[in-house]
This record gives sequence, C-alpha cells and structure tokens, in this order.
Amino acid sequence: MAYFPMFINLENVPVLIVGGGTTALRKAEKLSYFKPRLHVIALSYQPAMLSFLNKHHYSYEERAFEKEDLEGMQMVIAATNDASVNASIAFLAKAKHIPINSVDDLDHCSFLFPSLYINEDIVCGISSGGHSPVISQEIRKILEAQVPDDFGIINARLGKLRENVKKKGTMASRKAFYHQVIDLLLEEPEMSEEALADYCERYFQNED
Repeated sequence: MAYFPMFINLENVPVLIVGGGTTALRKAEKLSYFKPRLHVIALSYQPAMLSFLNKHHYSYEERAFEKEDLEGMQMVIAATNDASVNASIAFLAKAKHIPINSVDDLDHCSFLFPSLYINEDIVCGISSGGHSPVISQEIRKILEAQVPDDFGIINARLGKLRENVKKKGTMASRKAFYHQVIDLLLEEPEMSEEALADYCERYFQNED
C-alpha cells in the first residue's frame, strides 16, 4: 500500500520515544533535526543513546512505559526490543488518535518513517510502503549524488525574494524568473543579496 507523504512542523511539539537501544537512537537522530520536544522512556539505555540525549538536552526516564505517558503527546515511537510492548503502546496511542510508529511492525503503525534526504529546509521523504527500506535508501543515495549541495542555500535565498516577487509579473513570468535565478546562483553562488535584488528588479522591468 502506498502512503501519503505529509510534511508537518515538529518544532517544540511533544514527541515520545519508548526504548533506549539502537533503533530508538536512530529514530531520535532523525527527529532531532526538526527540533521536537523529545521525551524518552526506557527500562535501560545504551551508552550511545544516553550520550545523544544528554548532548541535545532531551528529557528521559529509566522505567517501564505507562499508559499515562501518552498524555499530551502528539507523536509516539514504540522502539523497544519487545514486540508485544510495542503493540500495546500502538493500541493505546491509536485509541487516543496519536500518530504512532511501531518499529518493524507495519500492522501497528499509523505512519511510517521515511528515508530522508535533507538539505537545509529541503526535505524529501521516501517510502517503499513498508516493502523494502533498502529501496528507499538507494533512492535517497541517488538524490544525495544528483542534487547540487547548493540547493539548500539557494532555496533559502529564493524564500527571501518571494514576497517581493509575488507582487510582480504573471504566474508564468514568476516561474520563469525562479528557474533563471536557480541557474544563476548555481553559476554564481557568491552573488550578493543586493545584486540578486537588483537582478530581480531588472528582470521584471524588462518584462514590462
């Protein structure tokens, strides 16, 4: 089954991870880029997980999961090494309509963790529908090899122009402008903000 890719803002959003091992660490590492308010509960923690949590100042407790731990959470990751515990957490989360990812247990997930390509604010999430994570990873590697590293910075610079450009020309001319600017910045990555703004003004003056 294909899953719909939905991009959400996780900054300062309460997210619970249950588990303190390698799998839980991988999930925490993926999430950390998006700045959630992460809380972790586990019976025990691997040293690498403790190091990661302390480095990022995430809260954690060393104890068993309790159903009350779901209160206030907007996303839950069940990543223990006990499939029955993960399934129980998933059941409780679904009953509260909280998005749940139960690791290696597609039937109990309401969402999947994609393979992520990240370049600044450009994020691509790739899913195989749970069939083959390796396929998703291979596609991510292709993106990493083919997409210019500068695209993340170029994207941010286009964002600064957007409000001004929205007031100019037609939809077709604005789209053509952005394509030209992308090519321009790939050729001249050191172009100043002042020069870029001047280019924008001249482009639409010529159109008029």
